[in-house]
Amino acid sequence: MRYGVKLEMPGLTQEQYDALHAQIAPIGAEATGFVAHISGPTQGGWYVMEVWESKADFERFIQEKVSPMMSPGAPMPNVVEEFEVHSRQTKEQLNA
Repeated sequence: MRYGVKLEMPGLTQEQYDALHAQIAPIGAEATGFVAHISGPTQGGWYVMEVWESKADFERFIQEKVSPMMSPGAPMPNVVEEFEVHSRQTKEQLNA
């Protein structure tokens, strides 16, 4: 079953998010199990929602790829919500 997670990064600005995303997105695009990434501002920070094929794929990506890239003192995300993803379709799939 697919795995969904919502992360919040208190204190992160859009500029910081954009810089971090520029580094991580190419690696995420190649990661085993990655499905989708959505982000936006929150009160006092930034949020990210992702969908992965499994929780294990997500955790492996964070541990092996993201954590080693983070500089000391960088804002770390808080897992706010985990959820099971029953279905996901792209616009093209819905119009097929």
